[in-house]
Amino acid sequence: RRQFNVWREKIAAARQNAAMNQDTLILTGQGQRLSHTATQYFGYADTVYTAMNSDWYNPFSAGTDEEGIQDVMRQMKSDLDVFELIKAFGKRDGYTLGEWLADEFSSSDKEFYINEPLRRNGVKFQF
Repeated sequence: RRQFNVWREKIAAARQNAAMNQDTLILTGQGQRLSHTATQYFGYADTVYTAMNSDWYNPFSAGTDEEGIQDVMRQMKSDLDVFELIKAFGKRDGYTLGEWLADEFSSSDKEFYINEPLRRNGVKFQF
């Protein structure tokens, strides 16, 4: 049973990657270009993960660093940048970036800290 779940997750991840690769081809065909290097996207993904992955049992932890995540979103200049961030994030602790954000933020906070900075940069993709 466990092996079946592992395979099911791998198949789902492969489908998601294929869909994102197709979207990437469409966006590059529309003239969008990446604003950062691959290394920077991985750094941004690590920053977002660290900002959300606070230890609830640690009395010195401030919880989610909303401003840190907002700063990363301000660096995303196109839908292609967001897709690269999502790919760089991958799955961490079994969850995608979108799943992490949905769990960490209320809808109003997600709007303020994530979607609004993306829209200001002309990004159509919204979490």
